[in-house]
Amino acid sequence: MKKPVYMIGNAHLDPVWLWTWHDGFSEVKATFRSALDRMKETPDFIFTCSAACYYEWIEQACPDMFEEIKQRIAEGRWILAGGMYIQPDCNIPSGEGFVRQIMVAQRYFKEKFGVTAKVGYNVDSFGHNMMLPQILKKSGLDYYTFMRPEDYQKELPSNIFKWQAPDGSTVNAVRICFPYCQNFASAEELQEIIDKCKTYYGDYDFTACYYGVGNHGGGPTKRHLKLIGEHNADDNAEENLVFSSINDLFAVVDAHDAQLPVVADELEDVFKGIYLSLSKIKRYNRRCECETVSAEKFAAMSAYLTGMKYPSDSFKRAWKNTAFVQFHDSMGGCSINPAYDSIFHMSEEALAIADRERNLALQRIAYNADTSFKAPASALVIFNSLGFDADFEIHLNPHLLTDFKKYPDYTSTIYDYDGSEIKYQMVSSDSALTQPGNDFLVNVRIPAYGYRVFHSDHDHTIPYEFTGKVSASERSMENEFTRVDIAVDGSLHVFDKVNGRRVTGVKGILPGVWFDKETAWGHDMVKYDSPLGFYRVREVKLLENGPIRASFEITYEYEHSELVQIVSLNETSADVSVRVKMLLNDGLRVTRLCVNTNVENGVSVAEIPFGYKTKPADAGYGEDVCQRYCALSGDYTVALINDSKYSYEVDGKDIYLSFARTVCYANHGVEAKREDWEFTDLGQHEFNYRITWSNELDTTALTQKADVLNNPPVVLLEGCHEGKLPRIMKGIDVSDDRITVSAVKQAEDGSGAWIMRVYDNSGKGACGNVDFAYAGVNIPVTLTPFEVKTLYINENDIKEVMLTEFDI
Repeated sequence: MKKPVYMIGNAHLDPVWLWTWHDGFSEVKATFRSALDRMKETPDFIFTCSAACYYEWIEQACPDMFEEIKQRIAEGRWILAGGMYIQPDCNIPSGEGFVRQIMVAQRYFKEKFGVTAKVGYNVDSFGHNMMLPQILKKSGLDYYTFMRPEDYQKELPSNIFKWQAPDGSTVNAVRICFPYCQNFASAEELQEIIDKCKTYYGDYDFTACYYGVGNHGGGPTKRHLKLIGEHNADDNAEENLVFSSINDLFAVVDAHDAQLPVVADELEDVFKGIYLSLSKIKRYNRRCECETVSAEKFAAMSAYLTGMKYPSDSFKRAWKNTAFVQFHDSMGGCSINPAYDSIFHMSEEALAIADRERNLALQRIAYNADTSFKAPASALVIFNSLGFDADFEIHLNPHLLTDFKKYPDYTSTIYDYDGSEIKYQMVSSDSALTQPGNDFLVNVRIPAYGYRVFHSDHDHTIPYEFTGKVSASERSMENEFTRVDIAVDGSLHVFDKVNGRRVTGVKGILPGVWFDKETAWGHDMVKYDSPLGFYRVREVKLLENGPIRASFEITYEYEHSELVQIVSLNETSADVSVRVKMLLNDGLRVTRLCVNTNVENGVSVAEIPFGYKTKPADAGYGEDVCQRYCALSGDYTVALINDSKYSYEVDGKDIYLSFARTVCYANHGVEAKREDWEFTDLGQHEFNYRITWSNELDTTALTQKADVLNNPPVVLLEGCHEGKLPRIMKGIDVSDDRITVSAVKQAEDGSGAWIMRVYDNSGKGACGNVDFAYAGVNIPVTLTPFEVKTLYINENDIKEVMLTEFDI
């Protein structure tokens, strides 16, 4: 009997890479037209293609072609794959980012074609995080196919296996025999490819071949189909080449289920430079995800409290933009420079949508809240989108509160919702219209998924007299928890006063520079191993000295570049907060923060979508990918929390958080530097990170601190008036902090029901109640370690649904 070879006719389409998305749109039209024509010529031919975005483009631009595709899908000859809006980077999107990639796509497929994809298809993505099997499984994607990492990058027990997430979810997976689009021009080339695939899948009595012209589209050609037919007509051929769909292949894989080895690991590493290349796109991604999730929460809240119509179509547009931006070549920072103009526009449109819808939602709530006050005053309504009561530092600009031209050196009194007085500090203003030192800084606690009303009176004769528990001297600052010293070289040295031990080692914390001759991808890179030196301190300036916060501004320089760190310590927190401003003017450089810790016997810890991972700290692993936090945990834990970075390394007792790399756009291996090279990441950068520590690893605390840094409160100025809503409101009360509420929104089905997503942030499981005031329900929640659940809440009808919001 001839060995069956399942011939998967497909076209890997890069909608943006060495071309703009406009060219990508054109390539999709041409590729889909070609596939339809091949079907007319070859009745047995089957075509597989992913990415809902492409089908949406065809629906909009070529409605007649779209109808043809619908017919072929109904016949079973055109197979929907992927179940995602695009083939994204599979490390950098957040958990919610992955959910929306899939939800937008699967619901589109169901609406337009009556079916959803069954096979996850990210054939060119540069690595795959270990939570994906759960995300896929809970989205109706029972299978996964990929090519990277290739066998030389990661050894697997078999190229067909059962991939297991930390929660125990599994999907059957097939690693593609390189490349994902086999292209052959002769019978000899076809046979050579078939032999290679047979060896690659040698453990099984079948094999698979993914064929067609890829990257810039094309798909299977007339010659491909002719050569396959001629091969099968040859009685001496040892193989039967079967025109197949990707669904057919996995049906055969299922029949061998008992034979499949289990791989309970991430599928890494591929190209390590992509975690850092083009910082701007990474920052846009983080902001788009956070801002849109926040806007959804507040819109759902306002719909309940004020009767506002939930803007589901607007949010769908924002998520489509964000999903497209997450395409692996653009998010990886390895596309050509002109391609990013439109990518940035899409990000900005998503942010504008989120900003507009959130503002409308909150303005309606503030208008209906009781903001009345006993004397002339300005009211402030401060909102928290997070699922726990959160402490924030708030800057209040004086032009919100008074006639700053009439009172340039004014003082005031800030009152809480109950009329009690709140301490404040005068700090430097970002507004050019006010005097230096004329912003209010206050510490506030805002209820979970709720708001709190504050007031500032208009009596400017009250003296500004407060004391605090933080102080600073020439090169040192401390509160009751922490002391920070600044050495002569500008390095930071942190001491934990509570536990009486040094957080940092002898070298402290200092930014450094590495030489980077690698490609935009970092093809052969394991770690940044060519250090050039540390930034040199130019100036240390004391900016603030209590009563709430102390801050130093430290200015560094290296070659033609400048880096400024504003290092702050709040009286209420042990953590050290740092705002970074960089101006990078030198190419072929990597800027990283070097944190020499005092941790013994540590392991590397990093946040991944809906969870975290651990690795040995001294295994020479090199650069790795993280989400919002990375840490070194042993006899003590030191962690870095960030608002826009994804690349880090742990080596022994050192943590490196990578800030930026200035390499040539889309350089795929050209070594000779050209005069016309354009470098990524030149220019200005601004971002934040925080240093935190604890006796033991506490991922619950790290998750909440990352939530606070990445989701600042929203402050609205409001007139003083009576209202039907209270002066303080709490929407959610979670009894177990290990339960993170990552999303609250209205259901996609238009019913007005609530959707709430929860996950275990501890890796140990969680059990508690979520008292959801707006829905009037108290929801018992039990999560196994690393589990994610999506809850559909319609009055007292509460059920778990898929991540796509379809019934399980």
